[in-house]
Amino acid sequence: GDKSWALGSMKTTKRNFSGMNSIWKWLIYKKHMPVTIQPFSGHSFPGTKSKKSARDDWSREDLHRLFTSREYREASDSSASHWLPLLSLHSGMRLEEICRLRPAIDIIVKDGLPCFDIAARDGWDPKTESGTRLIPIHSWLIRHGFMNFVTQQRARGAEHLFSPELVLHKGKISSGFSREFSKLKIDLGVGSKTSFHSFRHTFRTAIASA
Repeated sequence: GDKSWALGSMKTTKRNFSGMNSIWKWLIYKKHMPVTIQPFSGHSFPGTKSKKSARDDWSREDLHRLFTSREYREASDSSASHWLPLLSLHSGMRLEEICRLRPAIDIIVKDGLPCFDIAARDGWDPKTESGTRLIPIHSWLIRHGFMNFVTQQRARGAEHLFSPELVLHKGKISSGFSREFSKLKIDLGVGSKTSFHSFRHTFRTAIASA
């Protein structure tokens, strides 16, 4: 709803201000700006304080639990169960964004690099305006055979990446998988604050660390 959109927008603003503040400190350090002017510090961003309910990144232990589990290892290497965690972990994409990918249209080559093309289309659009983006496909995914899977789905004429395995239900393609993944995660003893969406957080942390 409007409230969750506003909170997401506030979090983005806070993150942008933090980035600009780092640049501004560098400009002061280089004596390009006077130390008395600090336009990007001292602001408050209502509703963005971390809460106990905030999602955790995936720990190494929990990633090991998932990827060495019998359920994961026995999943077909052309299944949603196999690819969805890997795709989110190596791209930072949201679950529904991945499920909405159309192999014939949304996986493109740009400047010689295979990319995910996330954009609005009939009946669905990304969560935010900044959700429209090109994401290079990680080399690990390519080495692991992802582009072969895409070629296979194109040849089958699959509308979406995991058609016909995943189907639209109450406006979402991901809802069935989401329930199954949540149950598997609980069965494996993964912490309650770690969810599928935590792959996105883990990706962001890895990018920031790099």
